[in-house]
Amino acid sequence: MSLQDRTMQVAEKIACTKLTRVLVALVLAGYVALGLQTYLAFPGPLMQDLDTYLNAYAQALKGLNPYAYSNILTAYLYPLPGLLIAAPFFYLPEGFWRSAVFSAVNLVLLAWMVRGIARHYEIKLKIYWWWFPLAFGFAPLFELLHMGQINVITSFGIFLMFAYSDVLPTLAGLGLAVAVVTKLVPVVFFVFLAIQRRFREIAWGLGIVAGAYAITYFLFGSQSPTIYLDVMKNLARRWAGSDSSSLVSILYAQGWIESGAWIDFQRVLLAWIAIIFVASGICAFASKQREPLFIIVSIGSIFVTNVMWYHYYVFLLLPLFIWMAWSKFHPVIVA
Repeated sequence: MSLQDRTMQVAEKIACTKLTRVLVALVLAGYVALGLQTYLAFPGPLMQDLDTYLNAYAQALKGLNPYAYSNILTAYLYPLPGLLIAAPFFYLPEGFWRSAVFSAVNLVLLAWMVRGIARHYEIKLKIYWWWFPLAFGFAPLFELLHMGQINVITSFGIFLMFAYSDVLPTLAGLGLAVAVVTKLVPVVFFVFLAIQRRFREIAWGLGIVAGAYAITYFLFGSQSPTIYLDVMKNLARRWAGSDSSSLVSILYAQGWIESGAWIDFQRVLLAWIAIIFVASGICAFASKQREPLFIIVSIGSIFVTNVMWYHYYVFLLLPLFIWMAWSKFHPVIVA
C-alpha cells in the first residue's frame, strides 16, 4: 500500500470520529465568522463590478467603445466576448432579483466545483464535507458576491478544463474558453494543455473563443483589436498602489519596496515565476503527471499580476482543493 493510500485511510478514520467532527465544526464556525468580519470591515458599492460589465455591454450594443474609461476601478478591462457571459444578467430586473440570481449562480457553480473535484478523485462526502463551509465562508467570496465579480465563473471554466480533459474534450475546451474570455490570464492554460499533449482540447478552446468573437462581431459590430491591446498596455503600466491586493502592493504597504521600484520588482517576479513554470512544465512533460504543474500555474498566475483586488483570491480555492485531493489529504497540505 502506498503512502498516499495509507494517508487517505488515516484521514477517513479520523473524519469518522465524533470528536473530530465537533472540533472541525467549531473551527469552521470561527473561520466563517472571521470571514464575515473581514468582509464587513471593507464594504463597497453593491454589484459595482457587475454594473460595470453591464454598462460596457450596453455601450457595445450601441456600437460604442466598451473600454472607454477614466478610472481603473470602474472600467471594463477584459476581452470583448466576456460581455457575452454577463449579458444574461443585463435582461434581469435591476436590484434584488438581479443580485439574487447572480449570487445563486455563483454559489451553485462553486458547489458544483467542490463536488466535482471530490468526484474526480473518488472522495467520499464524509471526508470532504468541510470543503463546503471552507469555500462558502471564504472572505474574498463574500466581497465577490457583494461586488458582482465573475471570478467564480472563470474558476469554474478552469475546473471544467481540468476535470473533463480526459473524457470530454469539447467540454474541457469550452471551460477554458469561458475562462479566457472572462479573464485574460487563464490563457496560460493553453500552454498547460500543450505540455499535457491535450491538442483536441486546445483546438476546441481556440475554436470556441473564435466563435465567441464572431458572435460579438454580429452583436456589437466591428471593434478594432487595437482597442483591447491599448487596454492591456495601459494595465501593464498601472499600479493600483497600497489599496491593491497584488503581491507588489502588499510588499509596498509593508515597506519592503519603494513605490518607484515596483516596475523592476514586477519584472524580477515575472522572470522567477516564468523559470518556475518552465521547470515545472519540463517535469510534467517527462512524468505525465499534471497536478503539480496545474497547482503551480494556478497559484503563480494569481500572484504575478501587478493589479489585483481582494476577491481575486477566490482563484486559490480550486488549486488548493485539487492539491488536497491529489495528496490524499496529506496533513501538511491540509494544514
